[in-house]
Amino acid sequence: MIITGLITVVTAVLYWFLFPDSPTNAWFLTPEERAKAVLRIKENQTGVENKTFKKEQMMEALRDPKTWLFALWAFLADILNSLSNQRTIIVTSFGWTPLQTTLFGCIDGTVEILSIIVGVQVCAPTLPVLSR
Repeated sequence: MIITGLITVVTAVLYWFLFPDSPTNAWFLTPEERAKAVLRIKENQTGVENKTFKKEQMMEALRDPKTWLFALWAFLADILNSLSNQRTIIVTSFGWTPLQTTLFGCIDGTVEILSIIVGVQVCAPTLPVLSR
């Protein structure tokens, strides 16, 4: 956890200093590319930058069912994440060895990988993921 936390902090610092806040000051784009990026944003009618808080937008977001579904999904995902962090301690307390507990943890990854492959096949059956 210390290693992944350190990677997260380093990445956040790099993004803070290197990632531009709008296409108009993106240091890695040429002036022509900046103009194209601003035109693309204009076509999408999203605007380059808006730092004004609008109460109407907040109320609209609070009335939107998708917002609540995203919040519920994040809440439920965090519960499962917390449980998976404590699971090794719980399983070891039942008398399993640390090696056996680690092997039990491999089952989750296998199920996750297989679920992703099956989900992709169901959503896009033309992809040759399983037909190799």
